[in-house]
Amino acid sequence: MERSATVRIVLLLTIISLAPSILIMMTSFTRIIVVLHFLRAALGTQTTPPNQVLVGLALFLTFMIMSPVFSEINENAIKPLDAG
Repeated sequence: MERSATVRIVLLLTIISLAPSILIMMTSFTRIIVVLHFLRAALGTQTTPPNQVLVGLALFLTFMIMSPVFSEINENAIKPLDAG
């Protein structure tokens, strides 16, 4: 059964609005950002590198770590759902 365009838009908006909480709760992002903060404190620098850089590094590392999981979700859940 094909989903209508309205249902797809609602699902997409729901996923986009919940993405930050999903990122924090279900990935290693929080652990990575805490470790990077401790590393910055251990080096004795309070503001170098800035928080935006730490968050960017944590996001990159999180996506790199989680890429096998995302691939498996795509193969085992999303593609069969789209195929019917």
